[in-house]
Amino acid sequence: MSNEMKEIAINKAHELYGNPLPKEIQERLDLELNSIISNGFEIVYMITKKLVEKSKEYGYLVGNRGCIGSSFVAYLLGITECNPLPQKYNGFNIPFELFAGIEFNKVLDINLNVAKDIHKNICEYLDELLKEKGIYKNSGDIGKSNGIYTFKRIIETKEGKQLANIDILSHSMLMPLKELYQLTNINPQTIPLNERKEEVTKITDLLIKEQFYVHADLENILDIISKIKIDTFDNLIILVGLLYETGTYNSIEEILENITSDLSQIISSRDDIMVYLIQKGIDRIWC
Repeated sequence: MSNEMKEIAINKAHELYGNPLPKEIQERLDLELNSIISNGFEIVYMITKKLVEKSKEYGYLVGNRGCIGSSFVAYLLGITECNPLPQKYNGFNIPFELFAGIEFNKVLDINLNVAKDIHKNICEYLDELLKEKGIYKNSGDIGKSNGIYTFKRIIETKEGKQLANIDILSHSMLMPLKELYQLTNINPQTIPLNERKEEVTKITDLLIKEQFYVHADLENILDIISKIKIDTFDNLIILVGLLYETGTYNSIEEILENITSDLSQIISSRDDIMVYLIQKGIDRIWC
């Protein structure tokens, strides 16, 4: 299975970036492949790849939560649409350590969002794959909280070594995306991230309404955001971090009021801290 994963990843990398690969891409690919294979994680990657492919067979995209977007191999396998390479390669510049740990051997946490109407099918398919390999520990049936269905499996080797936690959650937005695709014939996966400024502005408007529709002070927040310059994808990503309010700031209104026109220096997520320190020359192990 490791040879299969390696071959798929290398071929996709060559398709995207040429052969030979640029030095920094080759180094990143080698780092990830070596750590994944040496820790026995390749089976986790290939099972996750099959889950994503199964969802696409039903016509639905799969959303990723957590840090799997920091894995270049996951991107090459089609598990995530998040490219973690430096920005000059149309990536998000995310270190692999965020997913695999400083020593690249952390138990993997994989969280997938699938469409509500196929959630049960994907969960059953995961169990089929795991039982076939004899590598999972039952961790409960499908549960429901706040309208979201959740399903968790712990992946262990036959010797009892834990490799990963896989969580499958239902998501309501994936069904409208499928319907939009059918109506417009525009595949959302083909929309480039470096869209024109006016397109980024349109996306921003939709995003704000989606994120803040239950917020008590929606009108005030919309007024604040309307004064902020958000015309690049990078700034849009920063805004998303602020909108989620994951504890970075006590009051989103306060931080937005103090932003002038430049969002680039804002720490909107914990990932920003590690990337910033690495850019300043701090050794990765201390980040």
